[in-house]
Amino acid sequence: MRFIYFVIQVFLLITISSYYTYSQVIPDFEMTFKVINEFGEDSVNVGLSTNAGAGYDEGYDVIDTSEWQLPVDLRIYDPDAVNQLGNNCRHFKSSYLDFPSQNTYQIEEFEREFTLVLHIDLEQINNWAEGNNCNDERVLAGTYLNYNLSPMYEYQFRNNIGFDFDIIDINPSGNISLVATDGYYYRTWISPEEFCLSIQAYNFSAVPECGIDIFFNITLTIKNKQFVNIEAATKATQITVNNNFIRIENAFPFKNYTLFDISGRLLKQHAIVNNKTTINTGQFNQKILILQLNDSNNSNYLIHKILNL
Repeated sequence: MRFIYFVIQVFLLITISSYYTYSQVIPDFEMTFKVINEFGEDSVNVGLSTNAGAGYDEGYDVIDTSEWQLPVDLRIYDPDAVNQLGNNCRHFKSSYLDFPSQNTYQIEEFEREFTLVLHIDLEQINNWAEGNNCNDERVLAGTYLNYNLSPMYEYQFRNNIGFDFDIIDINPSGNISLVATDGYYYRTWISPEEFCLSIQAYNFSAVPECGIDIFFNITLTIKNKQFVNIEAATKATQITVNNNFIRIENAFPFKNYTLFDISGRLLKQHAIVNNKTTINTGQFNQKILILQLNDSNNSNYLIHKILNL
């Protein structure tokens, strides 16, 4: 009986240990890119993680050490990992970049860029295909880049940091066109959709020393919904109340103030000089006052309720 109990304990420890080890390599966000044509397909995974860092992270990034395989071989090139790995042509099948982890409320917007590299028989690319609709037979009959934005779209609603994916840009190498437009910088708003961008290629190699025929620079633009503009906050109009005195500082753009009682009766109005002023309210004998600030054109207003004078 003790032996059985011991076995159960060991099993639980191994299971828990495996769970935590595995959970450490799960990115906060991940999406798959594929290149597909009638002769074959290949895919890579990219993502963002609060645990990732610049360069190569063992346990996160997965290096593809195999030789290039035709007809379609898609990899990820990480310039930050080149020096670390000591090989300019080392490529990945999965790669994760970092989310900002400190003082995120001060970050209004940031970008993360992945570079996808493709080895393919350019003569097999169907150059008449065009479009980005995954239901369009003209696209599916050719060679196309496939990806789904649903993971990014869904992450916006489940992360508690305030990160909000905004735009994805795909900038191909000079020897290819996306959606039949040469030199096009493919840009789309983040939405829960699948895209199949047709690829048109000219028959020459972009980076011949690494066996690369085509590359795509994929840039993710992320905004922060919890961003706090410290400079604007410190320069904002400040209203303080103490012992029947109302003090207004950093009043710009407001140039005048008007004071009402709670019933709306006008008590006092005056210009604000040198971006600040002090109002003595003792004479009004009111516990609640309404303070209105306005600019010289009466186009900007700030209404503030003053309590417990």
